[in-house]
This record gives sequence, structure tokens and C-alpha cells, in this order.
Amino acid sequence: MADELVSHHVRGFARERPCDFESSDPGAVAGWLEGKLGYAVTVPAVSGARLLGARLCQIGETRTAALMYESGDKPLTVFVPPPGSDAATAARALAGRGVGCTRGPLGNAICARSVEQPVLAVAEVDVAALAPALGRP
Repeated sequence: MADELVSHHVRGFARERPCDFESSDPGAVAGWLEGKLGYAVTVPAVSGARLLGARLCQIGETRTAALMYESGDKPLTVFVPPPGSDAATAARALAGRGVGCTRGPLGNAICARSVEQPVLAVAEVDVAALAPALGRP
């Protein structure tokens, strides 16, 4: 799944306009995603990052929300899979009781948070920088 997450992250930010829906308003982004995906999406506040908007992607066989952020000059994608999906299960396994991280195939940081709605995040930063942004003390 790490390859797939990194691929979606890189492809999304390689586009001229990375978002299908552009807005820095978490409520507007959440409403757009719920209308497109049919499940509620909590748009997390990511410390030190600015919300750009969202797009839709497919992880495995499941349509998933991809929230696009910018942290300084670095792109960050936060995937919010539907409850009960394989991606949500993988996020909970990686996160443990809070935030868990690993390295992706291109050296990207991949972190997961399982508090509230599980999320998976990919960024071109060090794991030590991404984990606190997701809420790890």
C-alpha cells in the first residue's frame, strides 16, 4: 500500500492543479468530499500546513478522499479512507494508539493517525517533521 500512497501523492502534486476542489475552508472541503464519496470526512488541522483542497483517488478497490496541503514549500497529502476499508485498517495498524510512521519507497515519510477517523499522510519531509504535524507529542 505504501507504493500506492506515494504514487497518488506524487501524481497529485505533479498536476498543474493538484485539487479537484480548491478551498482552504475545511467545512467546504468536507461537504464536497461527502457528496462525492458518500461518507463523512473529517478534515484534520495539520500543524504548520495550509489546506489547498481535495481530490478523489482510489486505494486498492476503494474510492478515498485525498486532502492536499502545503507545509512550507513541501506538498503533503492526507488520505481519509472510508470506515472499514483496507486502507483504514492499515492506518490503524501503522498508527497503533496514536501516530505511527514509516518510510515510503521514494524516501517519503508515511504516517498514520488512528485517533477519531483513521488517516494516512505522505510528505516529502523527514518522519520526525510529519509525525508531530499529525498530533504525535
